[in-house]
Amino acid sequence: MRIGAALLLAVLPAPMAAQAATDVTAHPRLDGVRGVIASEWGVHQESLRLSLLGDVPEVVDSVSVEPGSSDRWILSLWSEDRLTRRFLRAGVLVPVPSAARALERGATVAADDVVTSLTTVWGVPSPHDDPVGGVTQRMVAQGEPLLAPAVRPPLLVEGGDDVEAVYRHPGLAVTVKGEALGRARRGEVVMVRLRSGVRVNARAVGPGRVELTGGRR
Repeated sequence: MRIGAALLLAVLPAPMAAQAATDVTAHPRLDGVRGVIASEWGVHQESLRLSLLGDVPEVVDSVSVEPGSSDRWILSLWSEDRLTRRFLRAGVLVPVPSAARALERGATVAADDVVTSLTTVWGVPSPHDDPVGGVTQRMVAQGEPLLAPAVRPPLLVEGGDDVEAVYRHPGLAVTVKGEALGRARRGEVVMVRLRSGVRVNARAVGPGRVELTGGRR
């Protein structure tokens, strides 16, 4: 079996609407394809889920797969001298936090607001923040995933807040007072005006606390 993973440069025609998607996760002819995608994404083959637009020919001599866009790959199937191409959709089964109950906009997510279930996420998986302690940015229905942008970490500083600004250097830590000139969540950079009047960039590290990053105005 030939397995390739070259980038696809040509744009293939869109699949016809009449084509039905078929779950081919366990299809024996696609073992090598699963290996290519799992290696490309850095995930275990067992967690992959594959869905094919169309069917797999009864007789297949060799197979290759090429990345398309987002969650789509291009599957090339050779049978004697005949080439058949199919759109293959790939996803990963991952634990996803969901709302145990409906939540209003602006609610702080508590531990008992969260249930976790295995869900297929189509496309390359990306890490997500723990929603506990986060704030809903809109109404969230029961069972809906508690992921950004529906849930974001809480604001640690807002414009006009008095803050403690820490400057760290090997063997030295100096804390000064200042005023936040914007809002920031953990890890975000905000402009701070020190008591001296100097404006500096700082990174939010806790409620009312920032670390100076070196930039100044």
